[in-house]
Amino acid sequence: MSTATVDPQAPWNDARFFAQIKDSKPLPSPEECRGKPVQEVVKLVTSHLLGDSYELKECPSDLKSEAGFEVFDTLTAILPVLSEQSVWYWKTCGRSLASLLESSKYPVRAQTSHLLFWWARLGGLNGAPTLGHTKETRTMWVRDGSNTELSWQISANTDPSEEGNRRVRFAIDPFHPETGLRLAGGGVVDWLWGEGGMGLIDHEGTKEWKDKLERWLFPNLPRTEMPVPGCHYAVAFDLEPDGLIGLKAYYLPPRPRGAHASYGDTNGVQVTMTNHQGDLEPLRPLLKELNPSLEQPFDVMRDYLLGPGEPSKLKFLVVACDLVPDEKNRLKIYYFPLAQHTFKDVLRDMTLDGKLKGPVIDEAMAKLRIFYSCLFPGNSDDDLLQPLDGGIGGLSYYYELIPGHPLPCPKVYFDMSNYGENDLKTTQAVEAFFAAVGKPNAQPGWYTSSQQRAFWHRDLGKRSGIQTGVTFGLKPSGKWQITGYMSSEVFAEERGQGGPPQDALIKEFYDIYVG
Repeated sequence: MSTATVDPQAPWNDARFFAQIKDSKPLPSPEECRGKPVQEVVKLVTSHLLGDSYELKECPSDLKSEAGFEVFDTLTAILPVLSEQSVWYWKTCGRSLASLLESSKYPVRAQTSHLLFWWARLGGLNGAPTLGHTKETRTMWVRDGSNTELSWQISANTDPSEEGNRRVRFAIDPFHPETGLRLAGGGVVDWLWGEGGMGLIDHEGTKEWKDKLERWLFPNLPRTEMPVPGCHYAVAFDLEPDGLIGLKAYYLPPRPRGAHASYGDTNGVQVTMTNHQGDLEPLRPLLKELNPSLEQPFDVMRDYLLGPGEPSKLKFLVVACDLVPDEKNRLKIYYFPLAQHTFKDVLRDMTLDGKLKGPVIDEAMAKLRIFYSCLFPGNSDDDLLQPLDGGIGGLSYYYELIPGHPLPCPKVYFDMSNYGENDLKTTQAVEAFFAAVGKPNAQPGWYTSSQQRAFWHRDLGKRSGIQTGVTFGLKPSGKWQITGYMSSEVFAEERGQGGPPQDALIKEFYDIYVG
């Protein structure tokens, strides 16, 4: 790797990791792409988005498909090489993204724009292509050390053969491409919102909520590009079928001084709320500034978590928001359990001990029971969920606070890399659930085959780890939604690049973060 000097906090101008794009044109319209062959659409979109910044290679007329994804293979053939590092991330993780986009039947125009964005930006934002061994260089979000987690929202009502049948997303823990040190998520979001966005970031809204959230959390932070020691960030990308990208910002603040697995120094940066904090009142000034109507659902959530009755087993972990119009935004507050859960506990957390109620909620909870029984067929309502690591981890929640909506909207995360016996059984459980609720034309294997095709480096039945999690969430209407999360396992030993066994990856993760 080159030893060229790189700005430790903003490496955007280094052409080895970030495509230097000038004078690009807007994404071509659907009408300009309609009826054209795949390769022609790919070339058209690429020439628009890259402009004259890079000379494209000729695509062979008899292109031999290495990955089996025509858009990805065409881009691989015509795009220049930025660096070996960018190529590595393109082939290990970008290829998985290409598969998800194709399985979800995104239009070729949108597949191309999203993959071009990945090529131009994620080879750098994923950090150095080496496994981190310290808190400063190792992600906390995915235990196997991969800095990107892919995901898709799975509709109950769409046929898997329909266009846009799943909504594809991904989230990154951003790291410096050369030093391997964590980048500040706020600075990354600001760059992408501005000159780094390639004209693909959806600007329907603003980043006002993100800016206010960050100023509230770190009131004396000198600049958003400065990472706060002990803070973990995530930048999330919603890949729209129209080719644009929605941004989201996540902050997992440091633990308090002296706490278990703490960071004792934040370099003088004041932190308003620390993770695992019990007192939720410090959030109230933020709610008033974002939208005073958020206080009503906040009070409902707080009264459940801290009020009379059976003590809650949940502690504050993360706060996040979207970059969308204010009326469409939501403040997401994440919690982690400090004790193992039963299904009865899950139901209590999802209904806030009965505060969410009515026929629509009852129907959704009935679906949650089916989902749970598919994932954990041997568990009764009173059986504790048993993480494979022997601890209490494997479950988390968030509650959405939405302007004008009087009740919080909950989501439960089941970490199947920790709960699941193997990925095959997890994907088959997802299929079984959708079959039970009547998903149209969901033939056996529709979900499992799409996962195996995307993550080709090993058999799904070997172990757990690819399907990192599945979630069951409630929307403001009370309707439910399933989301699947996946790791591309970039450091897995099955990739044949000298990576350690999965057990060793997980052990080191706990050695770093628990001690």
